Amino acid sequence: MIKPLMSLLVAGLLGGCAIQPDTSSPLTGREWIVGTIDDRPVLDTSRPSLTFSIDGQVSGSAGCNRFMARYQRLGENAIQIRQAATTMMACPEALMQQERRFLDLLEHLNRFKIDPQGNLILTGEQHRILAH
Repeated sequence: MIKPLMSLLVAGLLGGCAIQPDTSSPLTGREWIVGTIDDRPVLDTSRPSLTFSIDGQVSGSAGCNRFMARYQRLGENAIQIRQAATTMMACPEALMQQERRFLDLLEHLNRFKIDPQGNLILTGEQHRILAH
């Protein structure tokens, strides 16, 4: 009788010590719609987006294709996004060029902030993505 009670007690104590994901991140819990890439408005026919999950995955639309990548917060406002995997649909050339620019930029971003209007600003190496 004592052995099962001790097992329950230990399990309860260990369960309370489990590391919980950071659900308070300003990045997670919503879809960010990209408005500009390097201060150029996205094409009217596209809707690039980013969704950050608490498990370190970022996914969304690159404008034509869907993408998925891993990300890591390295500090309060520091971020690293690893190379994205994408679907392989063909779209008009202008859209494909914008998509390549967007996906290439993701790997070079290293900072983020939420401005007073609630926009997400991702920056790095003189590049910038603005999403709302």
